[in-house]
Amino acid sequence: TKFYFDLEFEVVDINSCISEKLNVNIDLLIDDSLSSKSLLFYLNKFGIKYRMIDNLDEVKNEILFISKKDIKIDENKLKDVKYWIFKDVDYNVDEHTINYPLFPTVFFKILQNIISKYKPYSSPFKNRQALIVEDNQINQNLMRIILKDLEIKTDIASNGLDALEFFNKNKYDFIFMDLSMPKMDGYEATKRIREIEKNKNFSYTPIIALTSNVLEEDRKKFFDAGGDEFLAKPTTQSILIVTISKILKGKI
Repeated sequence: TKFYFDLEFEVVDINSCISEKLNVNIDLLIDDSLSSKSLLFYLNKFGIKYRMIDNLDEVKNEILFISKKDIKIDENKLKDVKYWIFKDVDYNVDEHTINYPLFPTVFFKILQNIISKYKPYSSPFKNRQALIVEDNQINQNLMRIILKDLEIKTDIASNGLDALEFFNKNKYDFIFMDLSMPKMDGYEATKRIREIEKNKNFSYTPIIALTSNVLEEDRKKFFDAGGDEFLAKPTTQSILIVTISKILKGKI
């Protein structure tokens, strides 16, 4: 049986997900294969500077990407060069090998890891402060790890009441709010935070629902309480990057 359906997605500016700190020059030795073209496509999309070369004798930069079949590596020519070979799936990999196919978030992570070894990397969200309101310890740890990787500082509240206490004492750039929690749920906590902002003349703090309650009435109830964005569990780092970028650019 074949099923057909349409999905509507928001068009996202991919450059909003890429740190301008990834500012290095790369020598690029590639062939005309589809895999090599995908590498070239992502380098262009991510705004990575590169210089096309025809052979290893032309290498001038400190980082070299190779995507060419049957190329023989002369270690003497690459003595002072950090190089990586992109190839179709190969289980005999080493520290210089990256397998195709490439996926945007995975490739960006590879770039970040490679370049940060030789150039200082700084997340575009560095030193931002987030409050995670979540009663499940596993979900708390997951969010803390994801945000730490983006260099975002975090506090964790286990329920809505604790969230209000944190909010009264600290300033946050955004709040990630679970909706089903003991003592006080996320809907009520969101409503109370908006009241505190109004009564104490606090600056506006975007609140992002991160929840398993994904029915339309759940969304409406959250937005009516004063929420800004609604994400379903489980989420990914790439979704959070796009969402946070929208918040910081004032698009929510």
